[in-house]
Amino acid sequence: MELRLPPIWLMGLANLPFSMSSTVLLITVPQLLAARHVPEPMIASITAFALIPGFTAFVVSPILDVRFSRRTYAIVMAVASALCTLAALASLDNLTALRWLLFLASAAATVFQGALGGWLASIVPKNQDSRLGVWFVVANIAGFGVDAILNITLYRTLVEPYGILAISALIILPLTLLIPIPAPGADRVLARESFAQFFGDLSRMVRRPTVVRTLLIF
Repeated sequence: MELRLPPIWLMGLANLPFSMSSTVLLITVPQLLAARHVPEPMIASITAFALIPGFTAFVVSPILDVRFSRRTYAIVMAVASALCTLAALASLDNLTALRWLLFLASAAATVFQGALGGWLASIVPKNQDSRLGVWFVVANIAGFGVDAILNITLYRTLVEPYGILAISALIILPLTLLIPIPAPGADRVLARESFAQFFGDLSRMVRRPTVVRTLLIF
């Protein structure tokens, strides 16, 4: 039986929680810290540390095939990112806590995007992959820009703690777009099987001459 899919644009916009979490990390928090006269090198250090999951979280990606469906992982990670964002915005005067909370929010958002991408790729026809990718980019760019305006406006106009609650709620709100999207069940593989297959594939890939040359250039 053929799956009844919602429009591709709607599925692509479901990626909004990732871009909105990124907005808090890259725009909102640096502006708020600068307003508190935190030195620029410290702001850059906190931001850079929180960006680490963006290029390392793939190491934990095999967990997305274990026990639960990717829909479940996507929802849980988006909520976790929103909660960590809420805690981070409430910890602007504690830079150590802020650093780690932003790191966790970034990690959760990155895993969310991986779960969502794997989920949608498994149900969208192959000839629609490029359109889905385009709408993922639209969600990233448009969500980032709009949220950059909304976050500062909400923070400055609403009495605490309602401002930070609203900013965090914006990350969760796009999850309503997931409701009409069909979700395959969990793979039910063991964690050791999923990780063993992943690292085996990764080992074979990095030994390819073209990959080695690319890594050296990078």
